[in-house]
Parts: sequence; C-alpha cells; structure tokens
Amino acid sequence: DERDFLQHSDRDALQRESQEIFTLISDLPNETDEAQLLADCDTILTKLTALPEQRRNFIEQFGVIPIMAMLELPQSCVVPVALKVMIKVVEDNPKVLQHLSMLGMIPILVRLASQPEAQGAVRMEAAQVIDQICQHSNLTLQMFIGCGGLPLIVHLMSTCTDLRSNEMHTRLAHTVVDAVLRVVMLQSSEQQTIPTNDFCRLFSKLGLVPLLTGVFNQFIDMYDASVERQAEVGPELWSPIEKISDILSSISRSYPTVKAHMALEGGVVEGIMRLLEPKSRSQLDHPRHARLVLVLLKCIKNMSMEPKTLRSIEQAGAIRALVLLLGRRHSPYYKDVENLVLQCAFYLCRVSRRRQEQAAKFGIIPHLQKCIIEKSPLKQFALPIVCDLAHTSQQAREQLKNNGGVQFYIILLSEQYWQTSALNSLAVWLKEDVTYVEPELTAPENVAQLVNLFTNAESRNLENILEPLHEMMGKSTELVQALGQSEPFLQGTAKRLSDERTRAIVRKSVLQMLRAVLRLHADPARAVDRCGFRTIIVELSQREEQVLVMEIAKEMVTEFISCR
Repeated sequence: DERDFLQHSDRDALQRESQEIFTLISDLPNETDEAQLLADCDTILTKLTALPEQRRNFIEQFGVIPIMAMLELPQSCVVPVALKVMIKVVEDNPKVLQHLSMLGMIPILVRLASQPEAQGAVRMEAAQVIDQICQHSNLTLQMFIGCGGLPLIVHLMSTCTDLRSNEMHTRLAHTVVDAVLRVVMLQSSEQQTIPTNDFCRLFSKLGLVPLLTGVFNQFIDMYDASVERQAEVGPELWSPIEKISDILSSISRSYPTVKAHMALEGGVVEGIMRLLEPKSRSQLDHPRHARLVLVLLKCIKNMSMEPKTLRSIEQAGAIRALVLLLGRRHSPYYKDVENLVLQCAFYLCRVSRRRQEQAAKFGIIPHLQKCIIEKSPLKQFALPIVCDLAHTSQQAREQLKNNGGVQFYIILLSEQYWQTSALNSLAVWLKEDVTYVEPELTAPENVAQLVNLFTNAESRNLENILEPLHEMMGKSTELVQALGQSEPFLQGTAKRLSDERTRAIVRKSVLQMLRAVLRLHADPARAVDRCGFRTIIVELSQREEQVLVMEIAKEMVTEFISCR
C-alpha cells in the first residue's frame, strides 16, 4: 500500500545519502585543494548532523571506521570538523561511543589534543568527546585512563589560563574539572579495584595540583566579583567550585607524600582560605556556601594530619579563619563545622607553641572551654590545647587570664584523665606569675580541690600528682600555709605515709611535702602529735630498706621531735 511505499522510499533515500557521505569521506585523502576539502567536510557534517536517522543509517551500513578515518587524515584542517562529526555521532548513541572506544578512538583523541600546536578549537572539540567518554560508563572511563588520558587531562587544564575573558577557556575548564572528578570518584564503583589513592598520586606526579589550584582561584575570583557586585552567584560558578573542592578533598585523603605536595604547592591552602573567610561574611550563611565550607574543612583536616603540611597551613592564615568559624554559632551545619575546626586546631597546635599562641590570640580559649564544660565528645581535642596553653608563652597566659584560666584548671582537677595535665599547667603558671596565680590558688575552695585531689588520687596517679604539687609548694608559701591548716590534708598525709603499700618514691615526696608544711606551721609540735606523725616519722627513720625515706625521716626527727 501507499504507507509501505513511502517507508521504502524514505529508507532508500537514507541509504543513498549514506552512500554519498561514505563516498565523500573516501575521497577526502585524495583532495588537494584545501577550500574544496573544507567544503566537502562541511557537507559531510551537515548531512550527518541533520537527522538522527541519517547517522544511525550510516553506521548500520558502513560502521564507525570511516568516521575514525577522518581523524587520521594528514590535512589538519579536517580535524575540527571530524571531531564535530564524532560528537554528533556519539551524543545520542552511547553504544557507538563504547564501540568507538574499543576500536581505538581514544589514543587518536589523546594524540590530537596533546599536540603543542593543537588549535583551541581542536582542544575544545576533543574535550567534548572526552567528556562523553568519562560520563558514559566506568568501562569507557577505564579505557580512557589506560590510553594515557590522565596526562591529557592535565595538559588541557594547563591551557585554561583566562577564564574571566575567554569563554572557550571557561568551557574547557568545566569539561576538564568534570573529567578529573569522575576519575577520583571511580573508586565508588563496586567493580573498581584500583585505589583512588593511586589516581591521586599519579595526578600529583603529573602536576595537576598547581594547575587545578590556578583554575580554582580563577573561579573564586569570578565568585568574589559577583559577590562584590551583589549579583546572584549562578550554577556556572557554584558547580566548578564545588567539584574542585570535592577533588581537593579526595586528594587530601591520599598518601602523606601527596598531602605534603598539595599543601606545599602555592595557592592550594590560600584558595581554600578565601572561601573559609570570604570578603562578605554573609556568604557564610548561604546554604550552598555552608556545605562548601564543610568539604574544605575536611580537606584542611586531612592535610593537617601530615606534619609536613602544618607550616603551609599556618602561613595561609588558617588559624584565624578556623577560630572565626567557631564564633558563628548560628550558621548552618555549625556542629559539623565545630567538629572539623577543633580537629584541625588540635593537629595544628599539638606540637607548636607558636601556633598555640596564635590560636589563643585569635580567641580560641572560650570556645575550647565551652566544649569542655558541655562535656562534648570533642573535648578530647579541646583539653590538650587548653592544658598546653599555660606552657606556651606569657601572651598565651594573658589570654588564659582574660578567660578565668586558673579557675578553669581547678575545675579540670576533677577530670580523671586530665587532672595531672591541669595540675602541671597550674604549677607552670604559678612559677611564671606568682603574683597573679597565688591569690586565686589559695582561695579556700581551691585549696579544698587540691586537697581532695591529693587525698583521693588512685595509687597509679598519685606519683604524677605529687611532683607538680610539690613544685607549687616550693613557689608559694601561702599555699604551704593553707595546706598546713587543712585537717584533711594532714590526715591524708598520715594515711599515705603509714600505708604499707605506698612505694618508696611516693613516701619520699610526701615526707618532703610534710616537712615543708611543718616548717611554716604556727605550731608544728601540736600538728605532729595531733595527726600521729610522731610515731610514723620515728618508724620511717628506722626503715633501712628505704634509704632516702629513712634519711629524710631522721632529719625530721631531729627538727620536729627530738628538739621538744
């Protein structure tokens, strides 16, 4: 009937058109006139891109080899058109893309786009095909990587030098960033066995990090310009910034050498800091920016776990930016931000007094105190920093003074695992600033806390407590006198000395403390008799197996007992 006739007629027309296209492609190598060559190429492109049915019919009749052959023609002017044809052929037929990849298209693409003399149009068209390859499936992505695709990605990124005024550079940057992200996320596939770490290490070796940083900073420049104009930041800026942040986060989880390389490369940490501390503070409250901050904080945290990165992170102004983020308690995702910031602060401050002082100067102390008082799970990161600050410098102790540091250390004496550190901090601070610390330390309620710590300490902790407590008594006569007036302290001392399980080194320290108390006591003889020290000291002076204890006890017999 008429319908069948029309269908046959259309099919015949498509086949004739396909034959004409094939003939044109076959004649291209023999054409010497460049103008005619370009005209023939345009005709091929027009015929193949006009209708999807025409492309499918051509491939059914002649396969994909003729199209690949166009890419290998010696005339360079054909290449951009051939790439456009390739893009059209694969954009609506993923199976053709996979077939082309298996037949060897990828090495040809890599060679064309990697040539130093390659035109911008060639790189751009090649990048679009590469984008299709990377997005299509893990199989085509793996073939691309195996055919030298990673060096090509790095090469293409090196050409993206002017995003602000060159639209082609911007489009190419978007494509290359997408490709890098697909590579580093390849591990998420269950079939993938190559660790992401290896890809990150290879990218680092190829020099991706500084190039990626350059593109990152260019996008941030455009972002800042939009904010300054009070213009809406569109997806064309949000998307690459978020993707590059995800890439940097993945690289920061790699091997220590990669982390160190990443931090030491100029611009990486600085770019991150620009987003953690933007020109407009209101941007931090934007939900999308707030999510971006979390990704970048993870990146800083991962890098800060490698000691070689700490100096670079510090020099980029990270400590100030981190403390400022702690002050934004009403910002989105604050709990997650606090978690990451305190971990970063812990790694940055744990071995550097200079960074501890910076953190104190920028105002971290009240945030740490709040975390500890509220018994947050994060206090494991806050407590070491707080306890270290008394040892850091005069400037750090001034900041502690402004935040009730002495009283806070007294509170920490009730923390079982941190009481020794807190007591050491008090001892150091007292040594450095008796005038300020002594009056607070000898307040009755604080003396009671010290006595309670001494009398109730478990035997395994007692030895660690005695040394700083003895040092404090050596620096403060008021403290010694206050302890001498404390009945619980004297009774606790008697109990420690008379306990047969008490080690010699502990008994020696306790005897020295008692001697210091009795020397400043208003009535030492009465104190000796009231708490039973006479019998204890005499017995210890005759205990030959503990020589040092015996010597001190003999001196005390002479000084406080025999002289009566």
